[in-house]
Amino acid sequence: MITNMKDRPNAGYELFQALNGLRKQMIELFYENVGKTMNIRPSEFMILNHIVCMEKSHANPKGVTVSALAEKNGVTKSHVSQILKTLEARHLIIRRQDPNDRRTTRVFLSEKAIEQFNNARDQSHITGRALERMGKNKSKTLVDLIIELSETITEISKKDQQK
Repeated sequence: MITNMKDRPNAGYELFQALNGLRKQMIELFYENVGKTMNIRPSEFMILNHIVCMEKSHANPKGVTVSALAEKNGVTKSHVSQILKTLEARHLIIRRQDPNDRRTTRVFLSEKAIEQFNNARDQSHITGRALERMGKNKSKTLVDLIIELSETITEISKKDQQK
């Protein structure tokens, strides 16, 4: 079904094309600025990035669980586990058993990853600069609208699945 808004009969398709173009640009920027520096794929970088962000939100870092990483990335725990195996083999992460719950594994960045990650992130600010150029209000509105759109799509999808 094609979305039919009065002034934009193909709004859904136009949005898809715009987001797909943005995704391609961001992947190209990733490879140019981060992938080459760290020699990793975007999915691996996203896992590392989520570990950094989730750890920063705690005053006393205790590692990140595989479940939390899967939820943040919108993928299965088994998919995250496969990525973690690769990152562990490259000595970019360390896995430790949770001392309070032996069934839970906690993931930490290695010193090597922290060093490489900081160097790579220092080189990848084009998106941030683009958002700055757009201005604080437009940038915030853009991010808020994308989040709202994503949440609305998820809500509609869940309702449709229940029918």
